[in-house]
Amino acid sequence: MAGPNPNPSGVDEERGSALAGHRPRCLVEASSGLGDIIEATPTCHALWLLGFDVDLVVNRPDASRIVPLFENIPVLGRVYTQRDQIDPARYDLAVACFGPTQAARRVSPGFWFSVTLRDVIREGLLSANLTPARLLGYVGDAPGHLVHLDDAALDLPPRSVVVHAGSDPKGAYKRWPHWEIVCDRVRDEGFHVIVVGTPLDRSPSGWEQRHDCRFNLPLPRLAALLRGAHAYLGADSGVSHLAGAIGIPGLLLFGPTDPRSYAPASPALRVLDTPPRGDEGRYPASRSFPAIERLDLETVYNEVSRILDDPRRFAPRKPPLRRDAPIGDAAARLPSAAQIDTAPRTPDGIDDLLKRTTSAAILGWLARRGDASAVARWRRKVHGTVGLVHLRGAAIRRALRTGISQRRARFHLRQALRAGYLVRASAGRLALAATKRSTLRPEHDPLHR
Repeated sequence: MAGPNPNPSGVDEERGSALAGHRPRCLVEASSGLGDIIEATPTCHALWLLGFDVDLVVNRPDASRIVPLFENIPVLGRVYTQRDQIDPARYDLAVACFGPTQAARRVSPGFWFSVTLRDVIREGLLSANLTPARLLGYVGDAPGHLVHLDDAALDLPPRSVVVHAGSDPKGAYKRWPHWEIVCDRVRDEGFHVIVVGTPLDRSPSGWEQRHDCRFNLPLPRLAALLRGAHAYLGADSGVSHLAGAIGIPGLLLFGPTDPRSYAPASPALRVLDTPPRGDEGRYPASRSFPAIERLDLETVYNEVSRILDDPRRFAPRKPPLRRDAPIGDAAARLPSAAQIDTAPRTPDGIDDLLKRTTSAAILGWLARRGDASAVARWRRKVHGTVGLVHLRGAAIRRALRTGISQRRARFHLRQALRAGYLVRASAGRLALAATKRSTLRPEHDPLHR
């Protein structure tokens, strides 16, 4: 049986000695929507508190618009906007928070975590992103979000209520149809209504023009606006996650998506939800989900009135002191070949096995950092083990026979190849290529990845 190449990815095995006197360096990758990126910052904060130096890469085509939100934050070192700016050899480990990954997966095999859609649905976005830090020793409440505010000469009238009523055109199912009436009533009660968003959030009727419209605000400016306002009203959007990060009191409307998975974890934000009926599920795990229109106007407005009358803010929790250096575990054990072979033949089973393998790999490496030869032996052992896990994952995904699972199988085979399993990964690619497209099952469940 072909084994792994002893140094598959060209990683300098002497780095353990060279870096022994320095903090280990971690790359965190944040992608997908604005809210997903904001909810990656507590993970950066937790890793920093553990003693790592942390850099962030924002993996989006419009990253240059988003990164000002993370400027001048001491916790973050470098903030990248493109994968090509990153030298993966600079990093000892990486965390790919929920969303597509391009940069983190280039770090040495076995030394990077990935947060999946199933993790988010099972644990919630914030908790799922924080799991890698917890596996490495972080305990306690989630640390604060990291956002930069620009409040220079901020024009904010008294009793201002910020409203984000729109949505991305691809997420029109999140747009509640009665925001116009709510905003008019709030204004008539003596509040100053500020409608925020992008031009794509504008309604066809243009009702927003009756209020203080502030579209296309730079994100640090929007963050400052939210911090100074009386309250916030919105739905499942990136602006709502920014409001949660700031700590402004307010109300969020949910229905198509599950607030247990996607609502900001802020005690100052209340949620009104319309649960599924009958065979309905939640987006994106189900094609049939509750319509947000089921939330009736009077129910929503009664809740709005309660929040405007008593907008409760909560003081942020004080985070623990930063460690001088991350703590390893010399007793950390990688799974054996028998344990890999008997792991549950499910996507969840293989993802959990990968997380356990990665956490053991990193903790074991941290415990050996001062000994270059021990680090080299440990890395070779990690590459051999994680390659077997990825080969197992490729077989499990290929057996599911959906288009999504086949793409995920290719990912596993690429990682097995990087770990040194040239022959077995190549054979797996040939077997995958031989699977006829016509035999694939319908992709009715996006969780079968």
